[in-house]
Formats: sequence, C-alpha cells, structure tokens
Amino acid sequence: MEKITAPDGKCWTLNAIASGPELEPKHLQALHQFFDDCVRMHVVFARINTDAFLYTESRNGGPEFVLVDGIGDKLFIPIRAMSRRISARHVRNVQRRIMASIGQPMPA
Repeated sequence: MEKITAPDGKCWTLNAIASGPELEPKHLQALHQFFDDCVRMHVVFARINTDAFLYTESRNGGPEFVLVDGIGDKLFIPIRAMSRRISARHVRNVQRRIMASIGQPMPA
C-alpha cells in the first residue's frame, strides 16, 4: 500500500482537478502518458471513472496519475486479458470517455 498525495499533501482526483481551475498542461500530459503506459504494459481495465485517478508528483519526481481501482478483467471469458490488441483498443476507448468527461480532446 502507498499513500498518493499531490504537491500540497492532499489527495487530488482527476475529477477534482478537472472541476476546478487547476487543470494544467502538465496534468493532461501525465494523463496521456498514463494511458500510453497502460497500452504498452497490457494493463486490463474494468469500469473506471475520474475519481479512480489520483495525481502525484512525489512517486517518480514528476507529474503522474495513479489508478487506484478498476484494474482487471471481470468478464466470464477474460478476452481483454488474452489479447493485447483488444485490451489496447479498450484502453483507448476508456481514454476517450475519460477525456470527454473532463472536456478535453484526445491527443493527435
């Protein structure tokens, strides 16, 4: 277990950052990097929302998001766990949904 905190020592969710004036380019870059890393590492998502993403700058010395819930395939036949391509497509669909929910476009 690990304590995830923002630079001010509090817990910032993506939802809280996107709801206020705090959303900055470094946050969006960290979010895009998170999804790119998930595709590269074949991470399988369940149902997630913006409250499951916590922001920190202390784990690796730079801005990053950590997913605290929603990892794993809950299908009877774990097809996303068996196929990198299907998993990657699902991760990108989740990314589109998350980006739309915070009012941001997908990266080019």
